[in-house]
Amino acid sequence: ECGMRNKTMDNTMDDATTAALRARRPVCWENPACDEDGGCGVLSRADLDASVRMWAWLRPLFVLLFPEEVTNPPWGEPGTVSSPLRRIDAMGGALGIRPGRCLLKADSNLAVCGSVKARGGMFEVFNVAAHLAKAFYGGLEVRESELQSVFDPRGAGFSSAALAEDPKLRAHLAEREIVVGSTGNLGLSVGLGAAALGMRAVVHMSTDAKAWTER
Repeated sequence: ECGMRNKTMDNTMDDATTAALRARRPVCWENPACDEDGGCGVLSRADLDASVRMWAWLRPLFVLLFPEEVTNPPWGEPGTVSSPLRRIDAMGGALGIRPGRCLLKADSNLAVCGSVKARGGMFEVFNVAAHLAKAFYGGLEVRESELQSVFDPRGAGFSSAALAEDPKLRAHLAEREIVVGSTGNLGLSVGLGAAALGMRAVVHMSTDAKAWTER
């Protein structure tokens, strides 16, 4: 098994580790960016704000790729990946909350992704694609480790719609492959996001995964 303390990899695996993985031999890899307690950096308000900007930048792309899901979202502008809020007055009454103030966020009906975890997986795929597009348009050579940082759309110079409409960029993305290990929502969302962008996705699943999960 490949043990990781955090899902954020900084691509510093040595050649021996990479060769062992390719040979499908058991490997334990620990992210050197993490400390002894497993911490890999503390998320700040600036990180959250950058993610909010990124989601806003992605709206035109979501409208093009998933029009039936996000053109008229439960809340937010077109292209917003959102889920409906439902009143649960009975629970609110039991908790002493006045009617209309206790709400359930129904992420089981979350547009496109169907779960919060799946939304995160798709966000990461589109985030990486945005970095690739930025390098493609600028002719810049982007180091792989930089693909893991949150993309700032203010310096992009192009709309996210290009990821769906520019044939040359689509051909460039088609040369890329996204790999993930999952037997659930994460793998589903990464595969869905990659396919929507024309990228190949490989989902590694546990040998004891249920048959319905594999289907």
